[in-house]
Amino acid sequence: TGAGIAFALDSGAHAGLALAQALESGQADAAALRPYAVALRRRFGPWLRAELWAQRFLSDPNRVRRLLNATRPLPPTAALGARLLLHLG
Repeated sequence: TGAGIAFALDSGAHAGLALAQALESGQADAAALRPYAVALRRRFGPWLRAELWAQRFLSDPNRVRRLLNATRPLPPTAALGARLLLHLG
């Protein structure tokens, strides 16, 4: 999906910076690259956990039906719901 492309580009940019710093310091071992892994978890972890929760929630048709029925009276929810669905990976 489009969201995956953004993650790939961002993580690739972080990887390039981390590798350049490691090579510049003369230490390109696992310990020198560990900050890259930590940065990725900090940057993407919350979003990916939220996305996983949303996918699990939306995998139950009864739950989705109840959610739609509960939010139907609220005018902006249709547009918001469509945007959220389009951004799930």
